[in-house]
Amino acid sequence: MKIFFTCLMLLALLSKAFPQTWQQTPLDSNYVKCMLFDETNNYLFVGTLYSDGVYLSTDYGNTWLVRSNGLSSTSIYGLAKNTSGTLFAATWGGGMFRSTNNGLNWTQINNGITNSVLFSVAVNPANNYVFAGSGGSGIYRSTDNGNNWTLVNNGLTSYNILALAVAANGYIFAGTYDGVFRSTDNGDNWTATSITSGWGEGFAMNNPVYNVIAAVHTGGLYLSTDFGNTFQLAPGISSVWTTASTTFGYIYAAPYANGLYRSTDNGDTWATVNNGLTNLDVRAIAIAPNGTVFIGSFGGGVFKSDQPIPVELNSFLAYFDVDRVYLKWQTASETNNKGFEILKSSSGDESESKWESIGFVDGKGNSTELINYSFVDQDLSSGKYWYRLKQIDFDGSYKLSDKILVEVPVPTSTVLFQNYPNPFNAITNIVWHASVSGLTRLKIFNSLGQEISQFYERYNEPGTYTLQLDLNKLTSINSSGIYFYKLEIFNNSENTSRIFTDTKKLIYLK
Repeated sequence: MKIFFTCLMLLALLSKAFPQTWQQTPLDSNYVKCMLFDETNNYLFVGTLYSDGVYLSTDYGNTWLVRSNGLSSTSIYGLAKNTSGTLFAATWGGGMFRSTNNGLNWTQINNGITNSVLFSVAVNPANNYVFAGSGGSGIYRSTDNGNNWTLVNNGLTSYNILALAVAANGYIFAGTYDGVFRSTDNGDNWTATSITSGWGEGFAMNNPVYNVIAAVHTGGLYLSTDFGNTFQLAPGISSVWTTASTTFGYIYAAPYANGLYRSTDNGDTWATVNNGLTNLDVRAIAIAPNGTVFIGSFGGGVFKSDQPIPVELNSFLAYFDVDRVYLKWQTASETNNKGFEILKSSSGDESESKWESIGFVDGKGNSTELINYSFVDQDLSSGKYWYRLKQIDFDGSYKLSDKILVEVPVPTSTVLFQNYPNPFNAITNIVWHASVSGLTRLKIFNSLGQEISQFYERYNEPGTYTLQLDLNKLTSINSSGIYFYKLEIFNNSENTSRIFTDTKKLIYLK
């Protein structure tokens, strides 16, 4: 019977805290208001004020193209893209624009929009509904790719919609001058969240721990694990303009005129990451799947920084089966991963001296694919054992995973199992359960019933035992054939009271 012990997690095994250095891109003096990274094409779109409107980079910010043909307003407050590749731009003074060719040409689409000042735009990928936040008129919604718009303000108490975003479960969030509102029915109705004051300036929806992160100017950074039913205020950071998160858990936040802050521990602590950043008024953040972070500053254009993708552990599973513990784990991404040292403890104490290294499994170095690993621990007595992974980088730095407990039960009966492999060439394994303590012997007999060798004798406590039999070391067996192995357990050293015996056949192919 298999007994499973599971530690499911999304854990970034980070080797060490790393500095983050920014490089200014050639788009170096613009007033950036919004950014959008298109993961389908690896395109970065940037919306600016007081210049050419929309810019596009197809090479991670190394070069830029102006993409404003057809825009009557070049003050771009929001950008969004639907699942069909249609791009939407919310503008000040021109309302909403649409492009079907990655910004090469734009068409104004304001049928039903009576307020041309738009602060935000978002698309629900489940149905491609488009939401537009206005400056004073509330929220417009289009169900036909922007051809027609209707107001959906039921429940709103503020009609200045500074930010819009869609959570993974389809809930729509709106940042206003009166905090944050939520709709669970595609905008038909809105209710106030617990964030009832401050300006809701931005959201992040892809963090593995917090499914909603809200940036509130004059407030702070608010975190939710239940899609906005409740929020908690992150410590140590206030007056946040915008925020973003990586899929492996880093959270970025931009407090007003203070550059960029980063948390690698789910918002518990924060550190500034402003090295190389010459403009601290950060208004937009975008993160590419390869780990490149882009920030848009107000007057300093776009900066970028490469961050390493850590070793991201998806799951860690352990189970006991017959005579051994099987460990299995999966990574979602790896960078600089030499491999995993397997650590074991009989106490679970956090002290390093209490953990024994029992093996090593090579890593894949660098990968963004799912990788499965496994390890087997055997020769275990009954009891409790803790296991953990020590992920080691090529430079020697390391990080420990959470520990997982496995309990090896005391056998309820004494059983001798068939050896494996069988037939075999020289080396095979013999396994038995012992429900009682006693002097234990293993012997080999030939097909005539004659004893050839006694190769094991030891006093054992109850437990599961595995013995590797190497016939290369037994000179009394020198030919192929059928042999028998016999297990005997005595309750005294004089061999006068045998409490268990059993015999199995093994086939030796030399």
